[in-house]
Amino acid sequence: MAFVLVQHLDPNHESLTADLLARHTTMQVVEARDQMPIEMNHVYMIPPNKYLTIHDNVLQLSEPVLRRGLRLPIDNFFRSLAEAHEERAIGIILSGTGSDGTLGIKAIKGAGGVTLAEVPESAQYNGMLRSAVATGLVDYVVPIEGMPDILIRYLKHALVRKTSTPVPLDKGKPDTLRSILAILRARTKYDFSCYKQGTLMRRISRRMGLNQLEGLETPISTIWGSIRMKRRSCLRTC
Repeated sequence: MAFVLVQHLDPNHESLTADLLARHTTMQVVEARDQMPIEMNHVYMIPPNKYLTIHDNVLQLSEPVLRRGLRLPIDNFFRSLAEAHEERAIGIILSGTGSDGTLGIKAIKGAGGVTLAEVPESAQYNGMLRSAVATGLVDYVVPIEGMPDILIRYLKHALVRKTSTPVPLDKGKPDTLRSILAILRARTKYDFSCYKQGTLMRRISRRMGLNQLEGLETPISTIWGSIRMKRRSCLRTC
């Protein structure tokens, strides 16, 4: 993994966060530069008075549109992350005021990515957390110390790493996919039968990885329970 930390920084002062964080990790911590390629096991910090986006595997810096007033650097980065990496994107919301990150969480989930948020009760400032959790699109709401294990388990899962071939839903159990679609239609009022089967299988496999489910012997209700395919995603994919 590569990590990108986007903070709300004073635009007129140099940030010392990179130096401070470097004392607590063996990973290399650097301040992001324009056109900087990302590498695994690196931590990239947003500089003051900049917007940060990612395209392919390259970080890009730009000037904020508004010189003063409300800025949403987390939403801005999350939207670019969702567009660039789709189902490989992971968005994490930590302590902060306001609602920055909420729209970005929606973008990541719309692209099939994974989202986490710190438990609001444990944060010094919980405005961003409560706003994100209220969307219903956060996969894990946990204390910070519980996040590393979730990330490692998720990325090591065979269905996520694609080190094994997922069992087709219609092999041996022809009604499994139809049952999942019927439950989704009954509970969300949306009909996902227009989806390509490959898209459906990819989404279900990702959710199985997220929930550490190894096979389809798990009850259907558990497999589909955390799948959140919104109407925007259906219209985009159909």
